Amino acid sequence: MMVVRNLHELAAADFFEVRRAAVRGIAPEFYEEGVIRKWAAPVSNEKLQSFRENIRKEVRLVAERDGKVVDVAVLHPGQGQILACYVLPGFAGAGVGAVLLRSLEEIARQRGLTKLTLDASLNARAFYERHGYRSLGEAVHRMESGLEMPCIAMEKSL
Repeated sequence: MMVVRNLHELAAADFFEVRRAAVRGIAPEFYEEGVIRKWAAPVSNEKLQSFRENIRKEVRLVAERDGKVVDVAVLHPGQGQILACYVLPGFAGAGVGAVLLRSLEEIARQRGLTKLTLDASLNARAFYERHGYRSLGEAVHRMESGLEMPCIAMEKSL
């Protein structure tokens, strides 16, 4: 059975573990090894603590199967932006990401947002298109680490 819940601060490491596994397992056919290595790099204790503090007031959800976190997703309601949606490779295509994406969209609607934007990784473009997001064109996403990677800017009216 799948359970969707908020990511509590003590489980912040789960977010980064799912992200690392998703990047390593799904993105390599779309990005060079140097990008993958930096994107999936180990997270410092300082970064983990900053994530736990959630200064930007992000909405963070996880999907669990049999008590294991298999998908994570993040919404920045103040910017109307989906910041992340990562699924463990063994659960890709099983509908778990779609459930979390719909949950974030519903939260955005409840907060009065009428549009969401995101920077889709090249490997995630088709996923978002299947869920009604439209491409605004190629872009460059700059991660907090300074890593710049090609992406697709996308948006969806809610």
